[in-house]
Amino acid sequence: MPISKSFQNRFQELVAERGGNRTQIAADMNITYVLFSKAYNYGILPRPVVLVRIADYFGVSMDFLLGKTEENIFVPARERVTFAQRLEQLRQKKQVSVYRVAEQTHIHRNNIAGWLNKGYLPSLEDLETLADYFGVSLDCLLGRTDA
Repeated sequence: MPISKSFQNRFQELVAERGGNRTQIAADMNITYVLFSKAYNYGILPRPVVLVRIADYFGVSMDFLLGKTEENIFVPARERVTFAQRLEQLRQKKQVSVYRVAEQTHIHRNNIAGWLNKGYLPSLEDLETLADYFGVSLDCLLGRTDA
């Protein structure tokens, strides 16, 4: 769980804009107050599944939430898909095998197979590697947007 000041600043700004009780905001996002507090007070990045909940709650892109862009542009997918479904779509579109993805991204093929077959979510680092490999945003890779 790396510490990110840009994420922390952005998260604090979004919470301030929303206003209200932080305990209630955490509950509304369906995350524990401990996770909320670590992110809010210390900038500790939660797991991707929690980052998605935060981004969904505020209606922002992952790049905006993580402080990678100042543009708050987020167009939700017409029909949201899971990460595994989107990864499979991208793999087929690029016409590459799981082995080839693993070889070219240096991510173990067993990890990729687990994500596809068991619905696991990878680490943020692996998500960023895959997004770069397929030339898509984190939001697209996670099935939150169509492009």
